[in-house]
Amino acid sequence: MVGRAFFLIMFNPSALKFIREGFIYLTGVFRLMLFNAVLDVTAQVQTLITGTRQIYCNTVELAPSPVGKHIRHILDHLRAFQLGVENGIIDYNLRSRESEIERNPQIAEQSLLQFTVWLGSQSFEDSQAPVTVISEISTHHCELVKVISNAQRELIYLINHTLHHVAYAKLIATLLGVSLPEHLGVAPATATHLREAALQCTQ
Repeated sequence: MVGRAFFLIMFNPSALKFIREGFIYLTGVFRLMLFNAVLDVTAQVQTLITGTRQIYCNTVELAPSPVGKHIRHILDHLRAFQLGVENGIIDYNLRSRESEIERNPQIAEQSLLQFTVWLGSQSFEDSQAPVTVISEISTHHCELVKVISNAQRELIYLINHTLHHVAYAKLIATLLGVSLPEHLGVAPATATHLREAALQCTQ
């Protein structure tokens, strides 16, 4: 039965057109969902910057890296992705350590806005096209690896990477007496778990 259906589809131009258009629609919906998710986490970064201006460079004993360093690290990865999409190689080793982004929240906001505007200008029609990713993997010596990925996969990675550092920076802010919105830094799977747990409590 499956073989016959496949045979009929393969030799039916109308069926092929329907499947092709459906696939394009689904991939378009997926891209939209993915971009909205990225914009959501960049909005969280903006909220983090806005809420920590007064303690942006401050440290606590158990967390020697201030909020500014985490923001800079997040923006380094976003910038590496942007450059990688433009030239075909994403190099996550590109860092701007000790830059003004770590010390000046306004410059961090400008960098974040630049990425957000750039992302909004991209269609990513070929977001599954291969792209080379470069990263170090050893803490004992310099060891670089190159792997093949695509823009969609790297955006998913950036969502989780960004949320991880937002959560860490939020903890630092809390230790420094700054209160931030509860939703900041919550991973998607954790958010789903919390919603389901809350629903069970109401039943």
